[in-house]
Amino acid sequence: MNALVKEWISKAEGDLVCVRRECRAHKEQLQLLDAYSVAFRYPGASANRDIALTAQKYCQSVRTACRIQLHLPT
Repeated sequence: MNALVKEWISKAEGDLVCVRRECRAHKEQLQLLDAYSVAFRYPGASANRDIALTAQKYCQSVRTACRIQLHLPT
């Protein structure tokens, strides 16, 4: 493996550590979003406005936190 590949792998592993940390910090929000992604995707249940707004807020919060950790523009 050449030096450039080793550098890319090292950077990717560092990014993964950051994302995992953010996932733990936002565990409740991610669990709720996961439940919503299944519950409202299929016929039988529908999200109301409050649920949709909560999901949107949580999604934006997790996205922003991850992008900050990855040094990406928010």
